[in-house]
Amino acid sequence: MDAKYLAEIKAREQAATPGPWVSIFDLKDFTVYDMSGEKGVIIAKLRNSKYKYKQPDADFIAHARTDMPELIAEVERLTDQHKCDVHNLSAMKTTLDQQAKNCEKLIKSYKESNLEQATENYELEKENAALKAAKDEINRYNIDCTKQCDKLLVESATLKKALELVEKDKAFPGGTADGTLCKKIMQEEITKYINQAQQTHETQEAEK
Repeated sequence: MDAKYLAEIKAREQAATPGPWVSIFDLKDFTVYDMSGEKGVIIAKLRNSKYKYKQPDADFIAHARTDMPELIAEVERLTDQHKCDVHNLSAMKTTLDQQAKNCEKLIKSYKESNLEQATENYELEKENAALKAAKDEINRYNIDCTKQCDKLLVESATLKKALELVEKDKAFPGGTADGTLCKKIMQEEITKYINQAQQTHETQEAEK
Protein backbone atom coordinates (compact mmCIF):
# COMPACT_ATOMS: atom_id res chain seq x y z
CA MET A 1 0.00 0.00 0.00
CA ASP A 2 1.44 3.35 -1.03
CA ALA A 3 1.27 6.54 1.04
CA LYS A 4 -1.29 8.20 -1.27
CA TYR A 5 -3.82 5.37 -0.99
CA LEU A 6 -3.40 5.23 2.79
CA ALA A 7 -3.96 9.00 3.02
CA GLU A 8 -7.21 8.68 1.01
CA ILE A 9 -8.50 5.93 3.32
CA LYS A 10 -7.61 7.97 6.39
CA ALA A 11 -9.37 11.05 4.96
CA ARG A 12 -12.57 9.05 4.34
CA GLU A 13 -12.44 7.59 7.84
CA GLN A 14 -11.99 10.99 9.47
CA ALA A 15 -14.80 12.55 7.38
CA ALA A 16 -17.31 9.88 8.45
CA THR A 17 -19.67 10.28 11.42
CA PRO A 18 -17.59 9.89 14.58
CA GLY A 19 -19.41 6.90 16.10
CA PRO A 20 -19.54 4.53 17.80
CA TRP A 21 -21.91 2.73 15.45
CA VAL A 22 -24.24 -0.10 16.36
CA SER A 23 -26.30 -2.54 14.33
CA ILE A 24 -29.90 -3.09 15.49
CA PHE A 25 -32.53 -5.50 14.12
CA ASP A 26 -36.00 -3.92 13.98
CA LEU A 27 -38.31 -6.80 13.00
CA LYS A 28 -37.62 -6.66 9.25
CA ASP A 29 -34.41 -4.78 8.68
CA PHE A 30 -30.98 -4.16 10.17
CA THR A 31 -30.23 -0.53 10.89
CA VAL A 32 -26.81 0.94 11.68
CA TYR A 33 -26.98 3.89 14.08
CA ASP A 34 -24.41 6.49 15.11
CA MET A 35 -24.62 6.62 18.89
CA SER A 36 -22.34 9.61 19.47
CA GLY A 37 -25.26 11.91 20.31
CA GLU A 38 -28.15 11.64 22.73
CA LYS A 39 -30.31 10.22 19.98
CA GLY A 40 -29.01 7.73 17.48
CA VAL A 41 -28.59 8.85 13.89
CA ILE A 42 -29.23 6.32 11.15
CA ILE A 43 -26.11 5.55 9.16
CA ALA A 44 -27.44 2.73 7.01
CA LYS A 45 -30.50 0.51 6.70
CA LEU A 46 -30.24 -2.95 5.23
CA ARG A 47 -33.38 -4.88 4.24
CA ASN A 48 -33.52 -8.62 4.55
CA SER A 49 -34.88 -10.75 1.78
CA LYS A 50 -35.77 -14.37 1.54
CA TYR A 51 -32.56 -14.89 -0.41
CA LYS A 52 -30.12 -12.94 1.76
CA TYR A 53 -29.77 -12.22 5.47
CA LYS A 54 -28.24 -8.76 6.09
CA GLN A 55 -26.92 -9.10 9.65
CA PRO A 56 -23.27 -9.80 8.59
CA ASP A 57 -23.26 -6.72 6.36
CA ALA A 58 -24.78 -4.60 9.09
CA ASP A 59 -22.25 -5.82 11.64
CA PHE A 60 -19.42 -5.13 9.20
CA ILE A 61 -20.60 -1.55 8.62
CA ALA A 62 -21.14 -0.91 12.33
CA HIS A 63 -17.71 -2.21 13.33
CA ALA A 64 -15.96 -0.41 10.47
CA ARG A 65 -16.25 2.80 12.50
CA THR A 66 -13.87 1.43 15.17
CA ASP A 67 -12.01 -1.14 13.06
CA MET A 68 -10.83 1.30 10.40
CA PRO A 69 -9.01 3.72 12.76
CA GLU A 70 -7.25 0.76 14.40
CA LEU A 71 -6.24 -0.67 11.03
CA ILE A 72 -5.03 2.71 9.76
CA ALA A 73 -2.99 3.24 12.94
CA GLU A 74 -1.46 -0.23 12.59
CA VAL A 75 -0.58 0.37 8.93
CA GLU A 76 1.05 3.68 9.88
CA ARG A 77 2.97 1.98 12.69
CA LEU A 78 4.18 -0.77 10.37
CA THR A 79 5.10 1.82 7.74
CA ASP A 80 7.17 3.75 10.27
CA GLN A 81 8.72 0.50 11.47
CA HIS A 82 9.56 -0.41 7.89
CA LYS A 83 11.25 2.96 7.37
CA CYS A 84 13.19 2.46 10.59
CA ASP A 85 14.18 -1.06 9.53
CA VAL A 86 15.32 0.22 6.13
CA HIS A 87 17.42 2.88 7.85
CA ASN A 88 18.90 0.33 10.27
CA LEU A 89 19.63 -2.08 7.43
CA SER A 90 21.35 0.69 5.50
CA ALA A 91 23.46 1.57 8.54
CA MET A 92 24.22 -2.12 9.11
CA LYS A 93 25.25 -2.52 5.47
CA THR A 94 27.57 0.48 5.80
CA THR A 95 29.09 -1.05 8.95
CA LEU A 96 29.49 -4.46 7.31
CA ASP A 97 31.08 -2.88 4.23
CA GLN A 98 33.56 -1.06 6.46
CA GLN A 99 34.30 -4.24 8.39
CA ALA A 100 34.85 -6.07 5.10
CA LYS A 101 37.33 -3.39 4.04
CA ASN A 102 39.08 -3.64 7.40
CA CYS A 103 39.30 -7.42 7.00
CA GLU A 104 40.80 -7.00 3.53
CA LYS A 105 43.38 -4.58 4.96
CA LEU A 106 44.21 -7.02 7.77
CA ILE A 107 44.58 -9.90 5.31
CA LYS A 108 46.81 -7.79 3.06
CA SER A 109 48.88 -6.65 6.03
CA TYR A 110 49.15 -10.25 7.26
CA LYS A 111 50.33 -11.44 3.85
CA GLU A 112 52.85 -8.59 3.59
CA SER A 113 54.07 -9.31 7.12
CA ASN A 114 54.51 -13.00 6.28
CA LEU A 115 56.35 -12.06 3.09
CA GLU A 116 58.66 -9.74 5.03
CA GLN A 117 59.25 -12.44 7.63
CA ALA A 118 59.95 -15.01 4.93
CA THR A 119 62.39 -12.60 3.24
CA GLU A 120 64.08 -11.91 6.56
CA ASN A 121 64.34 -15.64 7.29
CA TYR A 122 65.80 -16.20 3.83
CA GLU A 123 68.42 -13.49 4.40
CA LEU A 124 69.25 -14.96 7.82
CA GLU A 125 69.64 -18.40 6.27
CA LYS A 126 71.97 -16.94 3.65
CA GLU A 127 74.02 -15.22 6.35
CA ASN A 128 74.15 -18.40 8.42
CA ALA A 129 75.26 -20.37 5.38
CA ALA A 130 77.96 -17.78 4.64
CA LEU A 131 79.14 -17.86 8.27
CA LYS A 132 79.21 -21.65 8.24
CA ALA A 133 81.21 -21.63 5.01
CA ALA A 134 83.65 -19.11 6.51
CA LYS A 135 83.95 -21.20 9.66
CA ASP A 136 84.61 -24.33 7.60
CA GLU A 137 87.25 -22.44 5.62
CA ILE A 138 88.93 -21.28 8.84
CA ASN A 139 88.86 -24.83 10.18
CA ARG A 140 90.44 -26.12 6.99
CA TYR A 141 93.06 -23.38 7.18
CA ASN A 142 93.81 -24.24 10.82
CA ILE A 143 94.14 -27.89 9.90
CA ASP A 144 96.50 -27.01 7.05
CA CYS A 145 98.53 -24.76 9.34
CA THR A 146 98.69 -27.47 11.97
CA LYS A 147 99.89 -29.96 9.40
CA GLN A 148 102.45 -27.48 8.12
CA CYS A 149 103.69 -26.79 11.66
CA ASP A 150 103.93 -30.50 12.35
CA LYS A 151 105.88 -30.90 9.13
CA LEU A 152 108.22 -28.06 10.06
CA LEU A 153 108.72 -29.48 13.53
CA VAL A 154 109.57 -32.85 12.04
CA GLU A 155 111.99 -31.26 9.61
CA SER A 156 113.50 -29.20 12.43
CA ALA A 157 113.96 -32.30 14.53
CA THR A 158 115.54 -34.05 11.55
CA LEU A 159 117.96 -31.19 10.99
CA LYS A 160 118.85 -31.07 14.67
CA LYS A 161 119.54 -34.77 14.52
CA ALA A 162 121.67 -34.26 11.43
CA LEU A 163 123.61 -31.53 13.23
CA GLU A 164 124.30 -33.87 16.09
CA LEU A 165 125.62 -36.40 13.62
CA VAL A 166 127.79 -33.78 11.93
CA GLU A 167 129.30 -32.76 15.23
CA LYS A 168 130.25 -36.35 15.78
CA ASP A 169 131.66 -36.70 12.29
CA LYS A 170 134.80 -34.59 12.23
CA ALA A 171 135.76 -35.71 8.74
CA PHE A 172 132.71 -34.33 6.84
CA PRO A 173 133.57 -34.18 3.08
CA GLY A 174 134.19 -30.67 1.82
CA GLY A 175 134.46 -29.19 5.30
CA THR A 176 137.06 -28.68 7.94
CA ALA A 177 138.37 -31.37 10.10
CA ASP A 178 136.12 -30.29 12.95
CA GLY A 179 133.02 -30.06 10.69
CA THR A 180 132.62 -26.27 11.11
CA LEU A 181 131.28 -25.63 7.59
CA CYS A 182 128.70 -28.40 7.77
CA LYS A 183 127.64 -27.26 11.18
CA LYS A 184 127.17 -23.71 9.96
CA ILE A 185 125.07 -24.84 7.00
CA MET A 186 122.91 -27.05 9.16
CA GLN A 187 122.40 -24.31 11.72
CA GLU A 188 121.22 -21.93 9.00
CA GLU A 189 118.71 -24.49 7.75
CA ILE A 190 117.52 -25.20 11.27
CA THR A 191 117.07 -21.49 11.99
CA LYS A 192 115.07 -21.04 8.79
CA TYR A 193 112.66 -23.86 9.61
CA ILE A 194 112.31 -22.77 13.22
CA ASN A 195 111.42 -19.24 12.09
CA GLN A 196 108.82 -20.62 9.69
CA ALA A 197 107.30 -22.69 12.48
CA GLN A 198 107.18 -19.68 14.80
CA GLN A 199 105.53 -17.47 12.15
CA THR A 200 102.88 -20.11 11.51
CA HIS A 201 102.19 -20.40 15.24
CA GLU A 202 101.89 -16.61 15.62
CA THR A 203 99.47 -16.44 12.67
CA GLN A 204 97.22 -19.04 14.27
CA GLU A 205 97.20 -17.22 17.60
CA ALA A 206 96.29 -13.91 15.92
CA GLU A 207 93.34 -15.49 14.05
CA LYS A 208 91.88 -16.87 17.29
